[in-house]
Formats: sequence, C-alpha cells, structure tokens
Amino acid sequence: MRVWGMGSYWNDSEPKNKIEDFIKNQVASIGWTKENAPALYNMVQEMEKGDIIYIKSYVMKKRELRIKAIGIITDKKLLNIENLNDQCFSVNWLKKPEDNLPVIKMEPRYLRYNVYSCTLYPEYNEEIAEKIREMAGFPKDYK
Repeated sequence: MRVWGMGSYWNDSEPKNKIEDFIKNQVASIGWTKENAPALYNMVQEMEKGDIIYIKSYVMKKRELRIKAIGIITDKKLLNIENLNDQCFSVNWLKKPEDNLPVIKMEPRYLRYNVYSCTLYPEYNEEIAEKIREMAGFPKDYK
C-alpha cells in the first residue's frame, strides 16, 4: 500500500479549491484533462484500492506541508461528479479539514524530494508517509 499526496486547487474552475466537493462526494480527482497532463493520469492508474491519499498544500516560504484531509482509496472505477469532472475515484475520507491536522515542518532533508508543490505524487519520503499514517490513526506498522 502506498501513500499519495494531492492538491485540491484547480485554477480553471469555481470554486478553485475542490476539497469540499471531494469530501461531500467521497472522491478525489486531478484537475487536468488527459490531454493536458497525461503523466498525471498515468500516476492515477498506478494507484490501488487501499492506498492512502492526502490532500495538501505546500507553503514554500514557510516550508510547511499543510495536511487538509486523509483518506483511503476505495474504488478505482472513474466517476463523473458534478462540479468536478469524469475522472473521479472513490475515497473514504478518514480525516477532514475540520479535524485541524498538524502542519508538517519541512526539514531540509525532506526538501530534496522537491515534489510538494506538484498536483499529485507518490510519497517517497518514509518519514512523511509515517506521519500521514499516524495522523489518520493507523498503527505504526501499517503498510
């Protein structure tokens, strides 16, 4: 099981931040078309049922990774959701924005991965993946 980081801010739609739609509909999706971001769609295909996904924002000046929500992918069948798109996959959101999850201070050793401002990425930093699992309430050995 992998851990994935994902943004929820879409520049070309209103509202721009889609996190409320994600939570309400129990889904997640990237805000790009297949034509504009084929590599992101390839990453979505790598995701599996049972993987953990977290919604984040990265504040570069403060070196903070703000965790907004954490969930488990429950189904990879793509859904068409109003106000989103036809590329949504099902997520059981375990932690939501109102849970006020802690901010992860990005130590210099974390920054060498340099993916935190990306739309979607697999979390290769095991220390951060462990923090995400811990925030979601999983036991330390849950992998």
